[in-house]
This record gives sequence, structure tokens and C-alpha cells, in this order.
Amino acid sequence: MYKKLSLFYVLLTQALLFCACSSDSDFEEKQPAFHVVKTTADMNHTGGKGSIELDTEGVKATSNESWLKTAVNGKAVELTFEPNNSYNSRTATVTLKYADDEQTVSFIQMGIISDVDVYDHTFPYTGGEKSFLWKTDQPFEFQGMQEWISYEVKGDSIVFNIEGISELDSGRKCEINIKSGKYYTKTITFTQTEAPLSYHMLLGNYTLEYKKWKGTAVETIDVSFVEKEKDKSFTMKGLDFDITVLYKADLPGIAIKSQRVSNDVWLAAWQGGYNGSGLWPNPKFGLASQWNNDKRNIELTMIPDGVTDSSWKDSQGNPVVVHAFILWTDKGEYQAKKTSRLVDLKFIKKAK
Repeated sequence: MYKKLSLFYVLLTQALLFCACSSDSDFEEKQPAFHVVKTTADMNHTGGKGSIELDTEGVKATSNESWLKTAVNGKAVELTFEPNNSYNSRTATVTLKYADDEQTVSFIQMGIISDVDVYDHTFPYTGGEKSFLWKTDQPFEFQGMQEWISYEVKGDSIVFNIEGISELDSGRKCEINIKSGKYYTKTITFTQTEAPLSYHMLLGNYTLEYKKWKGTAVETIDVSFVEKEKDKSFTMKGLDFDITVLYKADLPGIAIKSQRVSNDVWLAAWQGGYNGSGLWPNPKFGLASQWNNDKRNIELTMIPDGVTDSSWKDSQGNPVVVHAFILWTDKGEYQAKKTSRLVDLKFIKKAK
């Protein structure tokens, strides 16, 4: 699971002794009493072994640090490195003495290796995986993990895998407390978003609640949304005329605009008792939906879409915002078999 790194640095210093000759121009170099033939060290922060091979027996070896133990065995000095439980590297020097000759060999032991970088992340409703840097051989634990999250350490990475959810389910979150070694602790949040309210979810049969004037009784009628232009619009059936309903992914939900439904009949935007009785047979005006955020029991309440008419003022002097629809002709209100007035609309989708 882990990749251990071993790094050591050996510094060999040989003391050279010089003596002056009787001649002004001649110097004689004194030969060392012993030589270091080879130095090895197989260790990391967890400890390890090593040796210094010499060409002479009887050499004495001492370490200036308690974590590096020495033992002379013939022409070799056996080394034992104790664990380094720090994140910092450390250095020890072995002094070798024989006769009047002295040499030193230094060793650097690396500290704990821990390079971890896990952070907040958002996953789609379909699930998926995300990799993070995980370069450590320290023991670790995760607290708060939920069953829809799993992980696997791969080399210098940790890969989290998130299970998908149904497009009808709500999103979810999980806070995870990560501990690695003695010093690293962090709380991260994984978020899984829910599926959007898609076009195909809105197709189907609805109960339409409406009033004929603000403050009157709620009435109902059965309607349906069938595909008109995929991912763009529906045809609403069930009233005296087919009505075009726009799909609005950004809401998410629907919008209904004032529109001509026959050669001489308009579904006209209307005040419907809200601070006036004006009407607007103009496709600029209409209503937008407020969704109840429940994809299993969809409700779409129609509200003003924010488009105003600055040339008209309500009773408080504000630009008019439309609230309803009325079927209208050049001769006045259309005499519908079902209803010509649609105030305070709410669409409630029926179970299949």
C-alpha cells in the first residue's frame, strides 16, 4: 500500500596528517593508519541497519547520538538506526580511532514522510471517483465515512469512489475527519448534487388548480404536458385550446407566455384581481413556476415572471406585473366550455 523511501547521506572525512621535513622543498605525507573501504546504510524514518567496512581490525567506533548504535566486529562497524518519530531529518557522526589516526563518517536519517492533500469536492448525482495526493506511510483513520463512500490507496494517491443516486433522490453530504500520523488532521466535506429537474420528468398528467378571480374558490381541471419540442417546450392539453408551455432548465421548471391560441383568441396575460384588471395579449408577458423541490411529487406554482409594463401602474404606483391569464377576443372574454380564466395556477403532477 505504501511506498517507503530510504534516503541517506554519507559524509566521509579523512584526516590527513602532515609533518614538516628537514628540507625546505621536500614534504613527506604520513599514511593513514586505516582506511574506510565501504559504507552502507539501509534505513529510513522507521530505523534500519548499516555498516562501515575497514581494512584494519582494532578500530574503535563511537557515535555522538544515542539513536545511532555502533558495534565493532573485526574489520566492520555494525550500525543500528533507531526510528525517527519526527518530521525533521537528523544527523549523527561516527568517530573512528586507531593508533593516533581519527576519521569520521556522518549519516543523515530522514524524518517521517507525510505529504497529504485531501480537500472538499462535489460529485454529480451519477457518482464517480476523485484522486488526492496521499504520499505517506503513517497510520491513518477516517471518521464520519458513510456507506456510499469508499476509498483505495494507489501508490502516492488515495482514490475516493462515490455511489450514484437515482435522479429522483435528493443530494447528500458527508463530513469526514481525516487523521494521519500524529500531526495531520483535517475535516473535509464531500457533496453529491441531485439530478436536475429534467424535461422528461415534467412530461405527464397533472391536476391544475386555479381560481377565476383573486380570492375566489379553488377549482381543478385535468391537464397533461406532452412533448412539443424536446428539451424546449410542451403542449398543455385539457383546456379549450392547446397551450404552449416552455421548459426552463435555469429555474428549473416551466414558463407560460401570453400567446395566440387560435386566429381570433389570445391567452392574454391578466391582472386577475391583483391591483387592477388590465390584460396584455403580448408574448412578452407571462408567468414562471416555483418548484417545490420534490421530484417524486412535483408541484409547480405559477408566479409573475418579473417582466413589468412601465406604462401601466398598479394601485400603489408600481409598474404592473401580471399574475394570471384570460382567454380574450376582439369582442371581449371568450366563452369557454371549460374555463376562460386562470388565476393563481398550480400544477400538481399525478402519480403514474
